[in-house]
Amino acid sequence: MNFEEYDRRGWALYSAFAEAVAGILSAAITNDPSLRLQQVKSRAKEPESLKGKLADRGLSNTQTLEGEIKDLAGCRIIFYTNTDVARFSQSGILRDNFEFDDVKIHHPRLGSSNAVEQFRGDNFTVRLKPERAALPEYARYAGLRCEIQVQTILNHSWSEMAHDTIYKQPNLKGFGAKAMAS
Repeated sequence: MNFEEYDRRGWALYSAFAEAVAGILSAAITNDPSLRLQQVKSRAKEPESLKGKLADRGLSNTQTLEGEIKDLAGCRIIFYTNTDVARFSQSGILRDNFEFDDVKIHHPRLGSSNAVEQFRGDNFTVRLKPERAALPEYARYAGLRCEIQVQTILNHSWSEMAHDTIYKQPNLKGFGAKAMAS
């Protein structure tokens, strides 16, 4: 798939896939009374955001988009506390429902400019298990990947703020530009 195909039909497919993964996660978590879920969010990467990411990586003309970008679909599972996150990690819900492609555990660390990078979260890139992908309602998602982030509500808030103000710095002119620069 290339960018134009993603823009035309892929974004809708990945949006539906992210919602399906969120539904699976919500149902499984709700069935475990020891887990205190705050919410599950889902999204597909917006075409304009994807276009920028591809340009930044020198991949604007890729024909293998799905192999290059792992987070076309994404879910964020938000719990109240670190204890809730630990309980979820030990629950086996991810392992029981998905096949893993990649696992990344993010902890706060000193960044390249000596600034502390505060992002914290457990990220899993997953696919549907073959037996689920064989079901008619999930067949169109066979082989697709979804990134699942597991965070506390405080880390989620930090991630939302940092994403919008640091990672995707707004182009400000006039009011607010000086404050953002500092």
